[in-house]
Amino acid sequence: MSINSPSVPGQSQSFLGRLKGILGPALRIFLRKTTYVKVFHAVDFLLSNEIYTYASAIAFNVLIAFFPAAIVVLTLVHLLGGPGLYQAALSAIVDYIPANQAFFQGQIATVSRNFSGMTLLSLAILLFSAVGIFVPVELALNYVWKEKDGRHWAMSQLLSFGLLFFFILMTLVPVSLTWLVTSALEFVFFFLKGTAFLKMVEWFFMKIFTIPFTVLAFAITYTVLPKRKMKMEEVVPAALFAGVVFEIGKHIYVLCLPLLQLREVYGAFSVSVTFITWALFAAMMLLMGAYLTHQELLPKFRWGGGNSQIPTPNSQNEAKLSA
Repeated sequence: MSINSPSVPGQSQSFLGRLKGILGPALRIFLRKTTYVKVFHAVDFLLSNEIYTYASAIAFNVLIAFFPAAIVVLTLVHLLGGPGLYQAALSAIVDYIPANQAFFQGQIATVSRNFSGMTLLSLAILLFSAVGIFVPVELALNYVWKEKDGRHWAMSQLLSFGLLFFFILMTLVPVSLTWLVTSALEFVFFFLKGTAFLKMVEWFFMKIFTIPFTVLAFAITYTVLPKRKMKMEEVVPAALFAGVVFEIGKHIYVLCLPLLQLREVYGAFSVSVTFITWALFAAMMLLMGAYLTHQELLPKFRWGGGNSQIPTPNSQNEAKLSA
């Protein structure tokens, strides 16, 4: 006869137990009737005039801000590191562009090399152009979180400049790690240098470092920009959703580009249209992550183990309705 010993308080759970505790509440969401009602409201939210307007403003500012920010990062990398680190930074930045990567890589590389003698005035102009991305994001997140009173414009500008500097410095971390791993791989497997296999392995390691950076960037955006005290239980699911959908959606977007036939419609302007359309999709995913968390459609995680979903009055009402 086997006797099951009682679990000791503080004893670490097994991996399967922890996985069940995380996936269980997430899977039970799909068994609720109210889930599908919320999905309908989420789609309606995504297609609303307000969200389209906010997402369009964000996409426009991404078009204006992306290249100045990339030039600042590459200029700093060029001054601090060598050609290898510069190439790693250029590859990591271009990877965020879904299409026409060779064109953008050539243009960004040309401009960034010409900025080797960057003055304070040129740096200020670049930073002022890049900082505009955060203002529409702040307004959009305040709208999603029902915050009627926004920050003063001066405070928004100071916050945006600080966030931009932080993101620029944070970008150096995955870039440096990618460069170190790439250099080590090329040194060890020197006989495979330049082959498609080694390039695929280097791309895989680059993704390992850049995807967590993408999720972290979404998490910081959700935490800092809304004029609302955000909890980690709300930020983490939204950032994971936005980061994962961003990466998966980029590859789906690339596969669907031939069906859109943008080059036949826009000609030479298809390069800009392709980029801003992708920025519009990314902005909608940013806002959708905030909306799903605000509506409690994404599971909230409690740190320190235990049940991964925090019971709320809304979730209790949903349980009564689903029953």
